[in-house]
Amino acid sequence: MALTQGAIKALKPKSKTYTAADPEFTLAEARDARNGLARDVVRGINPKAAIEPELDEADLLLRPFAERYYREVVEVEMKHSGQTLAWIEKDILPHLVRVTPKGDY
Repeated sequence: MALTQGAIKALKPKSKTYTAADPEFTLAEARDARNGLARDVVRGINPKAAIEPELDEADLLLRPFAERYYREVVEVEMKHSGQTLAWIEKDILPHLVRVTPKGDY
């Protein structure tokens, strides 16, 4: 069980000393993981890239729709289309993943 804020607030004083731990992993394991990531950074490896799988263009099924929407709607109707493109590129497209429809369409 994770040691949450609520669990910490629920701790009460006892007559004997006791500990409350978060049993996900030990402090030594956490330090080892941190040191490994630090070594990767020194070698020029992005630690985030190891966690998030790299998606190629084919995996981003909504990217063509977003690009078409930008060309046909945003550029035509909005004054500040450059800002909208920046938002699409920064805040939307990086978070898209393969979408598989459910049911028959």
